[in-house]
Amino acid sequence: MTEDKRLKVRASYLTKRFALKVNNESDKKKFFKANNQTFDFWSLRNVNLNVYDGECIGIIGLNGAGKSTLVNLISEIISPTTGNLQVNGEVSTISIGAGLQNGITGRENIRLKSLMMGMSNKEIDEQMDEIIAFSELGPFIDELVKNYSSGMKSKLGFSIAVYQNPDILIIDEALSVGDSTFAEKSSKKMFEFRQQRKTIFVVSHDINSINKWCDRVLWLHYGEVKELGSKDVVLEHYKEFINWYNNLSAEQQAIYKEKCQKEQLDYSLLNLREEISDTIDTRKRSASKTINKILDVKDGYKLSLFSKVMLGLVTIIIIMLSLIATSNWTMQEALGKPYEFFTEGHLFHRKPTFERELKEIESSESKSEKKTSSKLNESTQKVSKSSVSSSTTSHSNTSAQATNYTVKAGDTLGDIAAENNTTVQAIEQVNPNTDLSVISPGEIINLPGNSSTTEMSH
Repeated sequence: MTEDKRLKVRASYLTKRFALKVNNESDKKKFFKANNQTFDFWSLRNVNLNVYDGECIGIIGLNGAGKSTLVNLISEIISPTTGNLQVNGEVSTISIGAGLQNGITGRENIRLKSLMMGMSNKEIDEQMDEIIAFSELGPFIDELVKNYSSGMKSKLGFSIAVYQNPDILIIDEALSVGDSTFAEKSSKKMFEFRQQRKTIFVVSHDINSINKWCDRVLWLHYGEVKELGSKDVVLEHYKEFINWYNNLSAEQQAIYKEKCQKEQLDYSLLNLREEISDTIDTRKRSASKTINKILDVKDGYKLSLFSKVMLGLVTIIIIMLSLIATSNWTMQEALGKPYEFFTEGHLFHRKPTFERELKEIESSESKSEKKTSSKLNESTQKVSKSSVSSSTTSHSNTSAQATNYTVKAGDTLGDIAAENNTTVQAIEQVNPNTDLSVISPGEIINLPGNSSTTEMSH
């Protein structure tokens, strides 16, 4: 690597451990003799990495390899346990639905996430039309995100992130979603970033995407760096490993996983000390001091200060969204002045990201929606026969305008709505006696006619 390239990310002797509390009795028998204890699980072990301007680094590995942990450290969502992590630049993360709020519209999500990324309301207003046009969501931009398909969420998330103009872009399994038109447009944007010498991390199981975009590849294997180097060399070795692994029986794969995970549980600072000693000259007087400095545990189990501040802001956002739901406030009124203070007051040296915190919010919303749905179902069962008769007559009139649709493999309700220029709610209205939470290939459902479709144009 030439010296004229400016360093963007440097990881030295980086580790991350989590407190693991085993509740499953069978798991205790596998790994532990003692009960009711908390154990160290080393998600990352002694990771060393230098990344420079203009590089695109692919991150590959099996599920549980530590890929997400590494990019969360680079994004400062979590803090390292030991070692040093230097990040020179603003970081933006793109993943399917990352940071999107299900309970508000796509347009409102653009404003909310852009504010979180440090943009002012004026900057957002200037870019709003461009972001919407890039997303190709059309009239669906004013629909609730909870009705979006995974592809629509990916388009929205990608569009928001690329217009933040980050120094460092992390793309987590988001390049494989979307139609060919959007994929081509995303590719052009990626090439623009490469020409601007931006640093890009691509996390993916898709070898073709890694081969297309990346210069070098980092292969993580159960928390350790298995290999780091040219994509041609590393990808060839990874393919050989995958072929070997896939040829194992299910029982052999389980034994192999258990062995590797046990190594992550058995790892300790003593192991790290031995590994460090192998890489430095221990004869020097300063060697002991250097090793102790590396082994200094910074924040083993706690959130970083950055993440604590982010959690506080998320709490404020939840309160604001509650006010919006119970009053006549608009998104602009609710988020305008408070967020101008936070974002323009320069409280952060780097634009914040909210992927993990907002996923927790979305999870809570999902549980709430399920409870509401359950109560509605109980209420429906108590309807009198006369009401049922009246409802059936009304449904008959609606169905007269409906058309039949045969579900294809891979269809989601959001995809069907998008393809037929309608909404999920409209489809549910013309299928009142059908459970649409799970649809199967070959199943026939009703689609609304012209009168229902035009409701989308608002």
